[in-house]
Amino acid sequence: MDFSPYERRETSMSDSTCIACGRAGVRLRPLPRADETAPLRFSTAVVCENCVAPSVEELRGLVRRAEYADADDADEVDRVLKLDAFLRANGFQRADTGTEGLEGWVGVRRGLHAALDSLERQLVCSQCWTRAPESRVHVIPYFNNSVGRYVTSFHCEGCIDSALGETIARVREVDGARELDSLGHLLSSHGVFVHEWQRGDPLDRVRPAMIEVLSSLREPAGRLRLRIGAGWPVPAPPRHLG
Repeated sequence: MDFSPYERRETSMSDSTCIACGRAGVRLRPLPRADETAPLRFSTAVVCENCVAPSVEELRGLVRRAEYADADDADEVDRVLKLDAFLRANGFQRADTGTEGLEGWVGVRRGLHAALDSLERQLVCSQCWTRAPESRVHVIPYFNNSVGRYVTSFHCEGCIDSALGETIARVREVDGARELDSLGHLLSSHGVFVHEWQRGDPLDRVRPAMIEVLSSLREPAGRLRLRIGAGWPVPAPPRHLG
């Protein structure tokens, strides 16, 4: 695939398969990827949006390993230098990476981290308006009083605890199926299906199940993470009386 630097970042394709998960018929993006047959070589491969963040994280891992490499790990440093050269040669490296005044190995690492961050979708925190890569932003349901239902909201590390705490407190106190149905629809649209809600259990069984799901969104290493456009909504379940 011969793309100009701009096209390489912006082109979406649907006539191939994601190199990471094998999905076909979806929008794909070209990303740099370590060549499995030659550890010091990189190539361009296409991945779907769901696989962008983990693919970029693999490259971040290369940079982190090189940061702690000792004199016997020259290959780790060499691999990162080749990654830097590949990004620059193929239009993945931004000119403005915040490395002004930084020279040598420190400047290379700082520039690489900035370049890899830019490969992900950028999300803006709904609370403080800070922009960050998708993998470092928490996606959670948040009740919007203007529209009277739960909506998707984005929160950085500094804002997630208060926002998630508000959502959980609201679910604990809600008295009515309509609001929990709104939450169930939103979660299912992100591919998270609460079994108790789907089968129409009473509210005293649905509410704690919802709270458990919400609480897990904050756990270290993201035991459960909501992703943008990862799933599809399902019809509202029947609600049992009593």
